[in-house]
Amino acid sequence: MVKIETVKTYAPSRLKRATKSGSQSAFTVSGEGTGAAQTSMTNAPQSAAEMASLSQLMQIQEVGERDASAKRTAAQGEMILESLEKLQNEILAGAISKRSLEHIVSVTTTLPAQINNPNLKQVIAEIKQRAMVEIAKIEMSR
Repeated sequence: MVKIETVKTYAPSRLKRATKSGSQSAFTVSGEGTGAAQTSMTNAPQSAAEMASLSQLMQIQEVGERDASAKRTAAQGEMILESLEKLQNEILAGAISKRSLEHIVSVTTTLPAQINNPNLKQVIAEIKQRAMVEIAKIEMSR
């Protein structure tokens, strides 16, 4: 989980710009310098702080969306592994069901669109292709 820290803002009313005799531009904290020569700074620090907090909120939202997507992808990956384990048990028992192979094909069809890793996409495509070949073999033998 991302820890949200408070954003420190600097109130523009506390910072004043003063002109002194010998210096063209110097910054002082309010209460220092000559009263008549002080001018107020713009609200740039406040608006920058607001932008920073908005940016942080957007980043938190993006992280949440990525986490949800990663969880869905992980759940689908678990389904593929469970299907492959079931198929392995069927192979060891000597009775491969067409239904198990069709389930593997359907699960591997929907998953690759959400995966960014090209090597993982290739492995999933090979699993799907092999399952389709086995389905064709079963249909040919009938």
